[in-house]
Amino acid sequence: PTLRKLGLYRFLCEDSGIQVTSVATEEDQDDNGRTFMRKAESKCKVKKKSGGASVPITTVSVSFVLDIVMRSYDSIVGTKVGTNMQIDEGGQQKSEKVADLLSEFLSNYVIALAASSEDGSELSEFMTRILAVITTLKWRSLVLLF
Repeated sequence: PTLRKLGLYRFLCEDSGIQVTSVATEEDQDDNGRTFMRKAESKCKVKKKSGGASVPITTVSVSFVLDIVMRSYDSIVGTKVGTNMQIDEGGQQKSEKVADLLSEFLSNYVIALAASSEDGSELSEFMTRILAVITTLKWRSLVLLF
């Protein structure tokens, strides 16, 4: 469970090369150049970024999100490992909640799926798969999905 929590945390903090946070697009800007509906910056700050650019969140498959990410979170819920990450940053102890990061990821993922295809097939697949796994997840994990 400890390694699953660490892997999940690193994935949600963009250490895997996936752009997890939303980026304000040109559609969000009006004529004055002001940006609307911009999400706050991610809590996760990586000191050393890799040389490569991050790929969009839509490259993550629906199967990976539901079968790996959600099941990883589900396996640490209610265990002694917990869902908080204790981080030492600049000599200061800091606590970050994996649940908050996962909730933000799921929101951004659904928005990206809805915007990525005109026919909504990817979003439809995501919702269909949620109905299939709804009976296998713990209630604390299901709350994040809805």
